[in-house]
Amino acid sequence: MGRAEALDTFEAVGDMRRDDLPPGLSPLLSRAIDLRPDLRALRAEQARTLADLKLQIAQGKIEYTVGVEYRRQQGLAGTGNSLGLFLSLPLTIYDRNQGGIARAQAEIRQSELRIAALEREIRAQLEATYAQCRAANTVLLSFESGLLEQARDVLNVTEYAYRRGEASFVEFLDAQRTYNETMQGYIDARAEYARLRFTLDNLTAQGTP
Repeated sequence: MGRAEALDTFEAVGDMRRDDLPPGLSPLLSRAIDLRPDLRALRAEQARTLADLKLQIAQGKIEYTVGVEYRRQQGLAGTGNSLGLFLSLPLTIYDRNQGGIARAQAEIRQSELRIAALEREIRAQLEATYAQCRAANTVLLSFESGLLEQARDVLNVTEYAYRRGEASFVEFLDAQRTYNETMQGYIDARAEYARLRFTLDNLTAQGTP
């Protein structure tokens, strides 16, 4: 009847998705930017490098120590009191941890570039998948708005004419083949739309708390 042989390698359970697309790309992009685990991991790494930069700057500062000492002396010659003030600091004239600071700054710049690159990649993936979803939805609507009904009507009319002897068996088989191909196209369109909707969910971290 013009249909390929079915394979028994898997079993489909439940209905295929047919939920509507969001009206625009902006909500999907905002959700992806906020909740994508890979992007959140890069932001956590960026926060770590910022904290490391603060540590390197602190280690490059000169630390000084202030002390006070009081002494009371007694002896044959008499008594005396003394008060001493001490200030000590390292002579780090040339070493202000410039190397550690430069390394931390470079890591921050690298993390910023990685975040920007991933955000661009997410936007491009979302734009492409959203456009594919819209195209698949258009194809699906063409089946649902008339093609299926037309193919079913042609099959019913041809079958009725064949039973009355007004159409040949070949014409009936041709109508049946056309209806089967239309149904197969509709099922394929639904499967493609459902696959793309799940792809959108994956790109936007749908289901992530």
